[in-house]
Amino acid sequence: MIYFYFRDVTGKLVMSGACADFEIEHQKCGDAILEIGQADINTQYYGKNGLTYYPEKPGDIYVFDYEKEVWVFNVDDATKSALEKRDELLKNGPDRVSPMWWSSMTTEQQKSWVQYRQDLLDITSQPNFPNDIIWPTPPSEGA
Repeated sequence: MIYFYFRDVTGKLVMSGACADFEIEHQKCGDAILEIGQADINTQYYGKNGLTYYPEKPGDIYVFDYEKEVWVFNVDDATKSALEKRDELLKNGPDRVSPMWWSSMTTEQQKSWVQYRQDLLDITSQPNFPNDIIWPTPPSEGA
């Protein structure tokens, strides 16, 4: 039995396992680099010092930089996630509610909802977007 792992040029493990026939497994990975030894593709990578465990991941919106061997904040994923949340909150805004509910509000209440909607639209203008977002608080029911 041969234990193996394949890594790409960055060090990311793309496949690992055990087999009796080295050539069969080699064919499955194309241009990846074959190494002999046990590895877990979910917890290890091939770094400057050989097979290494990933450091603890700081959060969901991080990707591993194999060159620097650190987790880095993924701005694209964070932006996408923030905009999805914003759009979901906008679905419940004043322009999506019953005209009867809107007309039953005072002018002050309507202004509060309009401001809330504008604050949601403006999250992308916050200085630390998308790393740190201050989410607006919706007006209380009817307010």
